[in-house]
Amino acid sequence: VVIKGSGFRIFPVPAGDFVVLDYFTEKNFRECRLRVYTSSGSLALEMKLTEPYSQMLINTSGLRSGLYLFKLVADDETIASRKVVISR
Repeated sequence: VVIKGSGFRIFPVPAGDFVVLDYFTEKNFRECRLRVYTSSGSLALEMKLTEPYSQMLINTSGLRSGLYLFKLVADDETIASRKVVISR
């Protein structure tokens, strides 16, 4: 399998207590993170990603219901972002 480009998908949307993150990046990176921001711009969650592509389960039960911005950041450069609604 050859992966072209960089990005991710999150499901289910709207999310509840957990989301599945399916991410991929074509370039080698020194450091990659998933950053989750509130609608007001505050950092709510940050996770270090160690593989160039993977799928992981993320616990969002500590986040309040609302709109969040999920950003995939490699070497301090945002390579993809998605808005996600968390609803309980």
